[in-house]
Amino acid sequence: MKKLISFAFLAIFSLQAYAFDISGTGTVYKAVDGDTFWISGIEDDVYEQLWAYSRDRDNFRHEYRSAKIRIGNVDTPESVHKNSALNTERGMSISEHMKDIAKGQRASFRCWTIGNHGRPICAVSLDNIGDVGLYLIRNKFSPYVTRFGRHPYMHNAYAGAAQ
Repeated sequence: MKKLISFAFLAIFSLQAYAFDISGTGTVYKAVDGDTFWISGIEDDVYEQLWAYSRDRDNFRHEYRSAKIRIGNVDTPESVHKNSALNTERGMSISEHMKDIAKGQRASFRCWTIGNHGRPICAVSLDNIGDVGLYLIRNKFSPYVTRFGRHPYMHNAYAGAAQ
């Protein structure tokens, strides 16, 4: 009985942690900062699915089929926070670097939940650098963040890069 209860708890927790699995492609229209991108030209069906799950419609632009996507399990220093006291020189430097290398790049993404600010939380891969989270961790721009759970697709790679 104890095993059955443990299994049921694990199954329920897993469903809550990863609410969906949506994959798509688009083009980086804008890097907001080091870990958040506007991706446009998303396939219609994928865009509609993401739109349906979001709690914050400000993160979507219908006319461009664009979504503001947060890279999962990373956290770069702040650069555009509304509380400017939280913004740092390092955050601004990383943000500028990511803007330079990401803008206009073809992106593929795989999303698993919606974050606290209504943005899809996703793994994003760009043609020129591969997986963005892995790039951020390898280059010491971000730690591997697991306070909300392990990365559902890239845990081993992220954990290895963080060593």
